[in-house]
Amino acid sequence: MLMAAIALSVGAQAQIVSSRSSSTVRVGETKVVAPTENISYVRFGLDMSKPVGGDVEGDFMKAKPCYDFVYGFNNGIRGGLYWGMEWGLGSRGYKIKHSDFKLFAHNLRWTPFQVGYKYAITKDFKIDAHLGGFAAFDYAGKFSDGDESLSIWDDEVEDYNHFDAGIQLGFGIWYQNFNLDFMWQRGFAKWDKESDEFNQGLMLRLGIAF
Repeated sequence: MLMAAIALSVGAQAQIVSSRSSSTVRVGETKVVAPTENISYVRFGLDMSKPVGGDVEGDFMKAKPCYDFVYGFNNGIRGGLYWGMEWGLGSRGYKIKHSDFKLFAHNLRWTPFQVGYKYAITKDFKIDAHLGGFAAFDYAGKFSDGDESLSIWDDEVEDYNHFDAGIQLGFGIWYQNFNLDFMWQRGFAKWDKESDEFNQGLMLRLGIAF
């Protein structure tokens, strides 16, 4: 009888310890911020775009306010490190100072590879730095000078380069699933065959993850 009582007591104690251990694990899991999380997101914002390079002297060309919209994803690698891709719609252009001449073109953009790191300050607040390469194609746009305009597909602008590719470097802040992102982008393809000008943009975008 005594042995049975001892056995029952030991079994009950083990059950209590097991229950407490599993409870501790569950509570701990709810507090852990998973830095290797996989997310999808959209970002939309403003891109200040302008040509830079050998043919651009001083402030002869002004930056043109443009738009940028992307859909992308981040897949965790280890710790806060991740890789991802992006697909987007955007624009680029410029305006020549002291004249009505300007260019505004719409493009498709693809970022085939992007690597980044998220540092969790708290459960809800993270800092995000990312670096990638992009390719873009201008599918529509026009040159305009006062009341006159010319499509980028017109035969008279046959030297216009519809393609661009380059690098992009960004820094952002995440609060839960909301994001504020700053990004610098530099193209390596010339605007046209006769110039040494390249496109450069500085973007400010808002995003949301899902």
